[in-house]
Amino acid sequence: MLGLKKATIESIISKYKYEDFVEMLNEHFLEELTLIKGIGRKTALKIVEKYKTYREMRILSENLSPLGFNINDINRIHQYFKEEGEEDFENVSFKITLNPYILLKIPGFDFHRIDEIALNNIGQIKSDTPVRIEEGIKHSLKEAAYSKGDTVVDYKTLFRISSLNLETSEYILNREDFEDALLSLKKTNSVMETEDGKFILNEFMQEELEIYNRVLELLKSKQEIEFLMDGEEAERAISEFQNE
Repeated sequence: MLGLKKATIESIISKYKYEDFVEMLNEHFLEELTLIKGIGRKTALKIVEKYKTYREMRILSENLSPLGFNINDINRIHQYFKEEGEEDFENVSFKITLNPYILLKIPGFDFHRIDEIALNNIGQIKSDTPVRIEEGIKHSLKEAAYSKGDTVVDYKTLFRISSLNLETSEYILNREDFEDALLSLKKTNSVMETEDGKFILNEFMQEELEIYNRVLELLKSKQEIEFLMDGEEAERAISEFQNE
């Protein structure tokens, strides 16, 4: 796992007990590692980093595999939280078991799969748990956007789509739960309500505002705009992109 040569491994075995060597890796005793034949400082740094990654992955595997997460899932989880600067993977595992829906911010995780794991393998998540309903509503807004191009959805349509996504054998979404979840999402600015009473994800709102402001800048600009293609070429390019 550490990528060491056989002679180096034999040197370690002859010099250290297993527990002592693991402690060296855990405590980042680089100077002691460089005393081993075949290990320079650069190699010592690589060994410590590899072992750290191995230990973090093992912690995630031990905690999350019983819940139904496979090795690809665990790799994605590790990579995401590592990039976020997380060091305590026991804490990461704990946060996921409390609320597995936090994984939906990681590309590659689907609401229905996470929902299935949450309902079947995590005791504290029930069909009417508020966080589940909130995530179901957010997923429904994304579904409307990606399937029909509707980034803004009216109350009736959003309730209907959310009901389909959140319905289980023991639960049918009711108005009270839906409105409580919607109010909570609005308070945290995850979902915005438009002036005409429709709903949009904040992330979609920000993207559309960015486009809107860019168009305004172009309209106000006194400089002549150089277009990369004419209207017909643009239509063809859009059509080809949509086909792909």
